[in-house]
Amino acid sequence: MVTFMLVVSTRGESIKLSHLIFKMKKLSLNRKEVEKKIKEFFENLGEATSEEVRKIKKLGMSLNIRLGELRKNFCKKCMAPCIPGVTCEVRIKGKLKNVKCRLCKTTNKWKIK
Repeated sequence: MVTFMLVVSTRGESIKLSHLIFKMKKLSLNRKEVEKKIKEFFENLGEATSEEVRKIKKLGMSLNIRLGELRKNFCKKCMAPCIPGVTCEVRIKGKLKNVKCRLCKTTNKWKIK
């Protein structure tokens, strides 16, 4: 197990990320349960904060769960939920979809299939 010195705040207390992963494994959450929780989270993304998105992404990364198309629902830089017209601007140029975050002014470009 790889240990990180990153500190994460949960419920008002600060703990190391390695301890958070250990607690998750101790709760015996298996891969399917975590995938289900991640999908449920992204269904109600409009109510989420960037900190919650960051935590869900780290949870998925700890179990090597690919987000796939779900990663297009938040900003790459600030992790804010991407809601067109509210937190981001969407423009289509040729075969690219340009999504500009209104919070951090970062532009994400996605290929249109």
